[in-house]
Amino acid sequence: MEKIIKLSPVISIILIFGCVFLGVTLNGKISDIKYLESELEESQALLEAEKETGVLRVTMEKFIGSSGETMRDFLTGQALLEFDSVELMADPEDLDNDTYSIADNLTVINISANKTAIDKGEAFAIYEIEYYVETPEGDYEFYNLLMSMKAEFVKTSEGYKVNNYSLDLLKDTVDDIFDTNEEE
Repeated sequence: MEKIIKLSPVISIILIFGCVFLGVTLNGKISDIKYLESELEESQALLEAEKETGVLRVTMEKFIGSSGETMRDFLTGQALLEFDSVELMADPEDLDNDTYSIADNLTVINISANKTAIDKGEAFAIYEIEYYVETPEGDYEFYNLLMSMKAEFVKTSEGYKVNNYSLDLLKDTVDDIFDTNEEE
């Protein structure tokens, strides 16, 4: 019995150290699990954002290629109001005049997009439009426009729609012709 009493403090100390060691080890494992869970949540959020960015790029490409009523389907908010007001002010003869200039081919050079908020995003695009103009002699002259567009998107029940956009003309090959004529 005396032996058990003498071993009792040693066993108690070993049990205490064992419990502390086990507690530290389990605590480390628990914090590892919590860390992995937070990493998983962050990765899922990044994956969802990348998916949304892809949707924005595709929507931007379709918007650039649209015209008239099809373009209207991509608009909401301020952009839709501006589109409708321009359409109301346009002279119907100008809208029906196909012989002045006709866009023949559109080539998207680059589109980049990113989410700016939970239900908002923006996209930037550079694209080229080949168009031709009918001359008074009945011939056609071909030109290229290099354009850039910035669009702000909002997510609606129908998907992403353009709330605001701006266009910039980067280059027009008809300008090269004018520059050549001025030099002569």
